Order: sequence, then C-alpha cells, then structure tokens
Amino acid sequence: MSNDYPEIEGVEPIETDIQIAADVATWGDSAPRGGKVVMSRVLKDGAKVPMFFGQTLIRSLRDQGYSSTTSALCEIIDNSIQWGANNVRVYFRQSGGKGDYGIDVAVLDDGKGMSPNVLKLAMSFGGSLNYDKRSGIGRYGMGMKTAALSMAPSFDVYSWEGEKDIYRLTLDVDEVGKSRLNMIEMQDPESVNDLPTEVATIICKPMIWPNRDDQQLVAEAEDDVYQALGGSGTLVYIPDCDRIDAAKARTLAERAIKDIGRIYRKFIDNGLRIWVNNKIVQSFDPTYWSQNSRHVQVEGISETKSRLVVAKTVSIERSPGGEKGNLSIRLYELPIEDWSQLPRSVRKNSLRLYDDHNVSILRNDREMFAGVVPEIARRHGDLNWFRVQIDFSGDLDEAMGLSSNKQGVRPKPYVLEEISKAIGNEVGAVRERIRKFQNTSAAANNRSGISAAERKANEAEDIQSERIEMPNPITDEERQALHQQIRELAASIRREGESEDAAIARVEGSAYLTKYTHDPFWPFYHVEYKAGRVVLTINTAHPFYDRVYRPLSEAALSANPENDGDEDTAGFSGAADVMVGLQLLLFSLARTQSFMGRNEPDRAKLFDKMRREWSDILATQLES
Repeated sequence: MSNDYPEIEGVEPIETDIQIAADVATWGDSAPRGGKVVMSRVLKDGAKVPMFFGQTLIRSLRDQGYSSTTSALCEIIDNSIQWGANNVRVYFRQSGGKGDYGIDVAVLDDGKGMSPNVLKLAMSFGGSLNYDKRSGIGRYGMGMKTAALSMAPSFDVYSWEGEKDIYRLTLDVDEVGKSRLNMIEMQDPESVNDLPTEVATIICKPMIWPNRDDQQLVAEAEDDVYQALGGSGTLVYIPDCDRIDAAKARTLAERAIKDIGRIYRKFIDNGLRIWVNNKIVQSFDPTYWSQNSRHVQVEGISETKSRLVVAKTVSIERSPGGEKGNLSIRLYELPIEDWSQLPRSVRKNSLRLYDDHNVSILRNDREMFAGVVPEIARRHGDLNWFRVQIDFSGDLDEAMGLSSNKQGVRPKPYVLEEISKAIGNEVGAVRERIRKFQNTSAAANNRSGISAAERKANEAEDIQSERIEMPNPITDEERQALHQQIRELAASIRREGESEDAAIARVEGSAYLTKYTHDPFWPFYHVEYKAGRVVLTINTAHPFYDRVYRPLSEAALSANPENDGDEDTAGFSGAADVMVGLQLLLFSLARTQSFMGRNEPDRAKLFDKMRREWSDILATQLES
C-alpha cells in the first residue's frame, strides 16, 4: 500500500487501514453500522470522501434543539402555509394505557400538493423550491424534516395533486444508518391508491381529547376520507413519537392550541383555519390590539382594546456598515383601569396577562419570539400592563439573529440599542403611568376601613410591655390642636373614593396606619409618629414592592372571594395570612423605631440612615 499521509516528527507511520479506522474513528456502541463501514472505506488511500455522512448526519439532526413539540410542529405548519393551504389540521393520537401511552402526530393540509419529483426534493435536506427566498416563512429547506425527526425516528409524507393520485415517501433514521453507500440517494416516491388504515382513521375518528361535541371531523367514515381530502394537499404522519414534551394527547393539544393561535394570529385573522384534534384554533394577540383575537370574547371586560402609544419605523443595518432594512415598532398600553378590577382567574387564565409575552417579534407576519427582553424593558410589576410588537422582513434575518429552525431570535446588540433608543422614553412614560395607577389602587385595596394587619396590631397593644400612649387632651385648645392633627393625618392617608369623614374615623379608630407613596428616591418604607399613631408609608416605586409586596397583596385578595369575586383560589392558599405577617413585620419595625427614636434625635437619624441604606442594598440585589 502507498502511504500518502505526511510524516509527523516523533510519530510512527500508520501501517494499515484497520489501524487507521481504529485510531481515528472511536464511535459509540449505538453508532450506525453503515456509517462505520463508509468511514473505514474513505480512510483508505485514494477513496472519495462525501461532503456529508448521511448515516450520521440524519441522526444528528434529531437533536436540532426545538424548544417544544409545538415549536417543531410549527415548522410543518409553515410548509403548509408556504404551499398555499387554507386549512391545516394537527392531530395528536393517544394509544395505550396509563404509564405506557403512545403518541402519533399528523399534520394535514389542503395546499397545492407535490408531484413525485417535488416530493423527492422536499424530503431531501436543503432541498427547497424557495431556498433563501426572504419574503416567505421558510428559507433553508430543512424545517419539515428536522422537525419531524425531532419527534420520531421515522415519518411518512403523503402528497397529492389530484384525487386519489397519492404518493408516499418515508424517511427512516435506522434505514439510512444501515446504508453502506458513500452517497445516499432519496428513494422514488411510491404511488398508493389509498391511505393506510392507521392514517385514515386519524382523519375520520374522534380524538381522545377534546369532547366529541367540540370536534369537527374532516370525514365521518374511512370510506369518506378520500373525497374529503380534496383535489390537492399533503399529510405528514409521524408515528410512535419518542421525543415529545408530554405523555398525554390532551396536554400536547392544549399547549399547541395556546401557542399556535398566537404564532399564526395574523394568518388566522386573514382567513387561515387551523384545527388541533379537530378543534378550531382562535387567534390570540398578546398586544390586545386586534379585535379578531379571542380576548375580545372574555366575559366581564368593558374595554377590549389596548391603546397604541407610539408606532415607529426604524432603519436598521443588516450588518454594521451594510445595507439597511426597516423595523416596525409598536408600543401598546393595556387598559389597566378596567382589567385590574377583574378577578385574578380571569386575568391569568382568560386574558393570559401573566404569560410573560411583553415583547412579540414577528418575521413576515409569523411570530418568532414572545417573551421578556431586558434591553427593552426589565422585569418589574408593571411589565404585564404594556406590550411591544416588532415586525421585520427576511432582509433583516442576520441583524435579528434568526435561527435556522426558527427557535426564537437573538437581535444583535446594535439592533437592541436602536430599538431602545426609538421607544425608550415612551416606555418609561408608560411605566410611570402604570406605577402611579398601581400606587393609587394599592391604597384602595383595603376597602373596609382598618386592614387586618392594622386590627391585629391594635389588638396586640393590650399585651405589649410598653403601650402606645394615645393623646389625652384636657383643655379645649389641646382638643382643637389634636383634632387638627387628626384631620391633617386623615387627609394624608385618605384613599381614592374614601370620604373625608371615613378617613377621619379610620385615624381615630387605630393606632396603626398605612399609606402609600411613589418616589424613586425614598426607601421602601418610612416611619412617622403623629397624633399618637404609628404611620407606616410604603413606597410603590421600590423594587421590593413590585417583586414581593404587590404580588402578595394581589394573591391575598384573590384568595378571599369576598374581596373581588375571584373564586379561583388555587395556588393562593395562605396568601392572606402571609400578607398580614409581612405587614405586621413592618409595623413592628416602625413601632420599635418610633419608640426608640421619638426622644432621641441622633437615634432617629441613625434609623433613617439604616432604612435608606437597607433599601438601596435590597434594590440592588433585586435588580441585579
């Protein structure tokens, strides 16, 4: 044998092809056998090396990294839309018993269908009639195959351009792995007169979820399937799924309905119909601007539309110093005045305000990302009450960091800077309005006079070692001065909608009082001792209020149906007691500091400094 490998100083020449294979190819036990043979062959002198090792590449593509089963399915739905479908149906068929469920997945559309040659091309990796076309949804000719393989090791595609003119092509990871060919070619599609029963029954039999009455079947019997398929279309069948993110069809279907309605909302609004397990999917707009969105149907809301704060078009470089494209940016403010009064169960489950969909990014009308973008708006308690929608075309794919499998976007830093610069001031103004409203609402949370924490603190005074001394005026002048102090104090703690007399009565009836302010330069809490009362001021501008105090207060209200009519108390058990405990902790601090500092100015200054430094440190920790 001739040896064309370069000699390396200090290394003995390799003598045989077997030694080459043994020393270089250290494959795992489950590696495809055909691939090992090809690897050994190409290591021989003069052998041609394929650009891609099909036996191993196809297995590697199973680990493409889809964030969820729904996100993988969306790749297949993208293909249906690209091929002109008006109706797309997604199926999750469950079989087997508890603890041993099996799931088959299918996607059926009424698009143009594919001829045998086109089907063959579409099943190849990189094969696409729209490669690098940036005006559509797909670009690379990889999505459908990698998505299907991410769920199961084999799948079938049936496509037809005329009635009963059906062609089938199968892609099987194990079969490809057995091949000993250097170049693996696609098989020719097989002409089939009928869909196999296991596939046809998916179309004509009700799914295990939802209820039969909620399902709109394509056909009622297997004999009717072929006519129901129409003149053209495609069906992707993925049996025996071994890599999905839930064991039950119901869970998979519910997640798909929730996400698909949001991802394809603009297509649905324009007439596309999508079913999941024979249940029609409604569009859902996380900006709450579209009046075709499902949120419009939520009972109890009087305001169905968000407010458009600003709409801007920003010119963005595709790459630094390169050509430019346009981003459309829209900022919306949600109707907090109306919706904050709804029961938490409605806000959470029906309106889905707390799904962290603060920023929605769409490429060519298809949503690519929904979540929180710290560079645009960091997490705070006001984050649920405004939305940002960013639209871009395929020309800005590189700038927006679009991944090939559409698993989100990663905008380049200079893009985020431009977006923040464009709407930063408006976002700040919206957040300030929301916080001020929350500040006012927080003061009105205790609707029936003295709060539970204030009442418990009052009751505990009888057994304190040193009791609060309430003023005991003797002369008319002293009584008049005290009355004036009480009126001034009542004015400072008066809640929205509370009468002057009610506020005065509240002050007169309690030694502990709570009020709220909104000041970014104040500590979280402030203590005063006025008219014989401990006055605790809560600062709603402090991060502790956003992160802990307000959410806990909302949970406490939700746990008590008498407060706001919310009967959905799941997850909030004990929240009211915890809230009272937190308020008592603050009252006890306020009381102690008031007592210890009332006659010692230096000590009072020390306590004031401690509150400020503690609040600053806490804010830094919460926001880091």
